[in-house]
This record gives sequence, structure tokens and C-alpha cells, in this order.
Amino acid sequence: MRQSPHVNNKLPEELCLSHLFECTYDIFRATLLLKFFIMPDAPNIIVELTNVIHFQASRGLDDDIFTNFLAEVKLVEITDRGQELFEYIKYPFLNSENQRITYPDKTLYHLNIEGELCIQAICAGYVLYKQVNGSMKTST
Repeated sequence: MRQSPHVNNKLPEELCLSHLFECTYDIFRATLLLKFFIMPDAPNIIVELTNVIHFQASRGLDDDIFTNFLAEVKLVEITDRGQELFEYIKYPFLNSENQRITYPDKTLYHLNIEGELCIQAICAGYVLYKQVNGSMKTST
């Protein structure tokens, strides 16, 4: 899978080699909520993507649906107006010249997850939370 042009990964490094145990897409709020399990003594990490404009998830038909082990989890800022990435994902919205729409005046982020489950998303914002003893705390 191609990597998006980026400055750096906005997510904690410990999400690599984690398990994704919940993924909820709210079509009306345009949000994607991802809950990651790291290890029994570590807090769960929750990533909420806001103003999602693209979301794609794939897994193998015969894969164990309860595992979802992840090898790579990256959220990076798109730095080239998204032209290459939007072409690669075949973003379906075109302008009047029949070219893929990009958003040069907006800050956008590309989420790329690879492992037993693969997810790609493009969004305008994100919030990180750590879930400790049932309560959620915003993480910086």
C-alpha cells in the first residue's frame, strides 16, 4: 500500500502491534471511532476522526474476526493538497473539468492501518483519548 505524503505520524507508536477491537462509523456525524487494545495493563487508546470524507475497510474472508492484529497504524497530515492520494484511492468527486476534487485550503489527515484488517480514511480533524479504568481522558 502506498504511503501518503506526510510530515510525521500523529498517533502513539504503541498502536503498532496493537489490536483494533471496535470501529464505528457514524455516517450522519461523519465521524470514525477506533478503539485499540495494547496490553492488559496499558490504557486503551481511542482515536476519533472528525469530518471524515473517505473511509474504506477490508479484511480477508477467512480471517478470524476477533483478532484484528495491526502491524502499522499511521495518521499523517496530507501535505500535497492530496492530489496523489485522491487519485490513488479513486476519490469519486470530480470538478467541472472532470478532475478529482482536492481541498488545498483545508488541513486534512490520512489514516492508514495495515494488518489483519486494513483501513484507510481521510478526515479534517482527530481527537486522541486514553481509556483508564473506564473513564476517557483526552491525550495530547
